[in-house]
Amino acid sequence: MRARASSPLPWLGGLLALYLLAPILAFVVRLGGGASSSPGLGSALVTSLFTATISAALITVLGVPLAYLLARGRGVLTRVLLKALYEMPAKTDWQVWAESQGVAAIQDELRKHA
Repeated sequence: MRARASSPLPWLGGLLALYLLAPILAFVVRLGGGASSSPGLGSALVTSLFTATISAALITVLGVPLAYLLARGRGVLTRVLLKALYEMPAKTDWQVWAESQGVAAIQDELRKHA
C-alpha cells in the first residue's frame, strides 16, 4: 500500500495562528511593563475588541457565502453582477478616469505633472 501524503494545512494553520497571535502576546508582555496605568487604555481596548468582533462576524456572515458563490457559481449573476458589486468599492477615481481615457491620454497627463 502507498503511504498517504500528509496535508500541509495543519502546518499552514499553525503558522497563521502564530502570525496572528504574536502581536497580541507582545502587547500583553508590554502591558506588564507599566503601560496598564495609562489613562483611557481600558476603554480603548474594550472599543477595539468590540469593533474587531463585529468586523469578524460581518466578514464571516457576508464574506464566506460571497466567496462560495464566486468560486462555485457558473451563472451570469455570479460572473457579472456579483463581481461588479464586490469590485466597485475598490475602484478609485483615478482608475475610473484611466480606464475611460486610454493609454495615450494617461501618458500625456503623466508628462504634464512630471
